[in-house]
Amino acid sequence: MVHQSTHRRHAAMYMIVLATAMLVTVIGLGGLMAARTQFHIGQANNQAMQARFYAQSAIDLALYKLSADVSWRSNLSNDTWEADRVLDVGLFRWKPVDEQDGDLDDDSTDEVRIYGTGIVGDTVRTYSVALVPRGNEPNLLRNSGFEDGATGWQSFNCTLDPDTSDPRSGATCILLLNRSTSDAEGYQNVTGTIQNGETYYVEVWAQSDGSSEDIRISLKTIGSSSGTRTFATPAVSVDGSWTLVSGTLTPTWSGTLTEARWRVFSPSGGSRDFFIDDTVMRVDSDPTELELVPGSWRREVSP
Repeated sequence: MVHQSTHRRHAAMYMIVLATAMLVTVIGLGGLMAARTQFHIGQANNQAMQARFYAQSAIDLALYKLSADVSWRSNLSNDTWEADRVLDVGLFRWKPVDEQDGDLDDDSTDEVRIYGTGIVGDTVRTYSVALVPRGNEPNLLRNSGFEDGATGWQSFNCTLDPDTSDPRSGATCILLLNRSTSDAEGYQNVTGTIQNGETYYVEVWAQSDGSSEDIRISLKTIGSSSGTRTFATPAVSVDGSWTLVSGTLTPTWSGTLTEARWRVFSPSGGSRDFFIDDTVMRVDSDPTELELVPGSWRREVSP
């Protein structure tokens, strides 16, 4: 009986030791799995942090590139990634996007959104920010795109005919027809708008109804002491496709300003009809200098 009792005690002790060993093994494996999980979580967090830093670096590089290239609007392609920059553990890239009309080069006052993407391992982060030209001034012309026909505009020795067949933008442009003299013009009275000695950026898009025609913009002032003065942009040859005519003008006068006109005409004295659209007159500022739009920073859904 004593012998059997001893065996039972030995067996019980063996089971206790075996259970303890199994428990220690399970705890050890659990610890290893937890450590492995923590490692992967730490690695993922580290990759996310690096990818976020790379995306921000991509935007910083874009800002530098845009500030260093006055012709960036024509040198870059809309919604197209610039070349990848490969770094030690990943890469980044950036692209400019004109979200208004998809064309970077058609209007120097358009907002541009810069997208920056950072990639580290399988982790991708994308951020974006909007930029506008510094000191972007408002257009001082009324009904500048002729969406209300010829409202706010007048003519001299020609007729202003609203046309919907082929506007550059929107639904309507203006056709100058029945031009009878070299100074036949479409114009807007800006007497109460312009300031003496202020520099203005002016532009119009024009299209000839036939062969080429030279087109200019001018600011014409009549002062009580200085008489009539005309300040004009260089002539631009315009054919059957929409062409930009632009420049900067600094009108001056002495005495009281009795009249001022923003006008578009053909100095060559041709009699061909031509279309105009998207007119601009604004206080001149440097459209190559950009500033951040407050509150425009955002995280994007990465591809």
